[in-house]
Amino acid sequence: MTIVNSRHHTSRRLQMIRGAVRRFEPNWFAATMGTGVVALILGHFVSVPLLYQAGQTLWVLNALMFIVFCGLYGMRWALAFEEARTIAAHPVMSMALGTIPMGLATITNGFLLFGVGLLGPVAIEIAHGLWWLDSALSVACGLGVPFLMFTRQTHSPQQMTGAWLLPLVAAEVAAVSGILLAAHLPLAEQSGVLLASLALWACSVPLALGLVAVLVVRMIIHSLPPASVAPSCWLALGPIGTGALGMVLFGQIAPTALANTELAPLAGAIAGTCLLLGTVLWGYGLWWVGLASLISLRYFTAPVPFNPGWWAYVFPLGVFTLATMALAEIWSSSALHILSITLVVALCLIWLTVALRSIAQTVQASGFAAPAWTNN
Repeated sequence: MTIVNSRHHTSRRLQMIRGAVRRFEPNWFAATMGTGVVALILGHFVSVPLLYQAGQTLWVLNALMFIVFCGLYGMRWALAFEEARTIAAHPVMSMALGTIPMGLATITNGFLLFGVGLLGPVAIEIAHGLWWLDSALSVACGLGVPFLMFTRQTHSPQQMTGAWLLPLVAAEVAAVSGILLAAHLPLAEQSGVLLASLALWACSVPLALGLVAVLVVRMIIHSLPPASVAPSCWLALGPIGTGALGMVLFGQIAPTALANTELAPLAGAIAGTCLLLGTVLWGYGLWWVGLASLISLRYFTAPVPFNPGWWAYVFPLGVFTLATMALAEIWSSSALHILSITLVVALCLIWLTVALRSIAQTVQASGFAAPAWTNN
C-alpha cells in the first residue's frame, strides 16, 4: 500500500509539473525585466551600502529566475511542441517574446555593475558575450514578430495595445546595454560595439515612437482598452525612457570613444546633440507618466484583475527613472534629483506589490496560471 501511495504521489507531482510547464508563457519573462531594472537602480546607490547590497542580491536572484524561466520555456517546447508553436499565430502572446531579450539585458548590465566586484575582470567578458546574444535575440524579435503580424495574425486598430511595442523595444534596450558595455572595453573594441548599438537604437526608437502616436489615436477613437490589459498603457513609456537613456549615455561616452576617429573634431557637438535629444525625449516621457497615471487611476476606480501583465507597471517606469537619474547628474538639477528619488521609491513599492501578487498567484495556481488577457 505504501509503495502504491508513493507511486500515486509521484505521478501526481509529475502531472503538476507538466501542467505548470504547459501553462508557462514567455510573458513571465517580464518579471525578470522588472526585477532586473529595480536591481540596477538600487546598484547606483554605491554611497548607501544597504541599497547597493540589496540591488546586488536582487540581481543574483533575478539571474537565477531567468535561468529557471529559460528551462521552463525550453521544456514547454520539448514536452508540448504543438501547443508551444501556436504562439506564432497568437496576436497577443507573440508580443511577449520581446521580454526574453529585455530580461537578458538587465542581467548583462548587472555583470557590469555588480559582476566586476564579485567575479573580477571576467565579468566584462561574460557581459560582452551576453550582449551579442541579447542583440541577436532582439533583432530576431524586432524582425520576426512584425513579420508574423503581417502574415499569420489578425489585428485591428480597436484591439491594439501597448503590447505591440514589446518586440520592437528590445533592440533599443540592447543598444543601451551596448553603450554601457563600450565604456568598459578597450578603445579598439569600442567603435564596433557603439556602431552596433546606434544601429539597434535606430531599428527601434523611430518605429516605436510612431506606434506610440498610433496608440494615442487608437485611444481617442476607441477609448481605453479593457481592464484586463490596464497596465499596457505604461508600455509606451518604455521606448521613450530607453531612447532618452541611450542618447544621454552615448553623449557621455562620445568624446572618449570618438577621440581617435575622423569624428573627433565633432565629438563635443555630437555629445551636446545627444544630451539635447535625450532631454527632449525625457520631457516627452514625463508627459506620458502623467497620462498613464491618470489612465491607471481611472482603471482602479473598479477592480482590476491581476495577471503577469502587471509587470508592465515596473520596467517602463524603471528605465525612465534611470534616465531621470542620469539627467539629474548632468544638469546638476536639485528638482531632478528630488524627482528621481521620488520615482525610485514609487518604483520599489510598485515592484514589491507586483512581485508579491505574482508569487501568490503562482502558489495558488500550483504553477503558472494562464493570464486572462492572452485570450483577447
